[in-house]
Amino acid sequence: HILKVLDNVGMLAEFRMKQSDIEFKVVKPESEFTFDCRSIQLEQVLVNTLNNAHDAIAEKTEGKWVELKAFQEGDKCVFWITDSGNGIPPEVIDKIFNPFFTTKDVGKGTGIGLSISFGIISEHKGSIRVDRQCANTRFVIEIPLKRDKEDGVTGGDNAAA
Repeated sequence: HILKVLDNVGMLAEFRMKQSDIEFKVVKPESEFTFDCRSIQLEQVLVNTLNNAHDAIAEKTEGKWVELKAFQEGDKCVFWITDSGNGIPPEVIDKIFNPFFTTKDVGKGTGIGLSISFGIISEHKGSIRVDRQCANTRFVIEIPLKRDKEDGVTGGDNAAA
């Protein structure tokens, strides 16, 4: 169930956001829906992306906010992770999902979080990308509501989210 995923992710992210005086908001869909995924892996991707948003704006002196929004669009579940940053330069966007690429200071990041997230979302037949049209910084994650049973995704956490 989508609401359970959002509650779990919200609880994991909220404390860290509050510690850095970042306003954190979770916008839930108008109605409950389910979709096929390994919910723990999806939550890992969402928390990683929220942590990146936190790190990108934590040093700002004012106007610090992060929003996680989920909604159903056609046959997809869509997540928007938006922060009050000013976007990501195009030359960085082109490399952002490469393993070991990081814009963080030495010792602050490994550069594998988004690469792993990309792999997890790809396994779920979904997509993760940067919204280049957004005035702020926004990652868009899309997961199909239903997957073919033969899609090769297996494991003990295959419950519908």
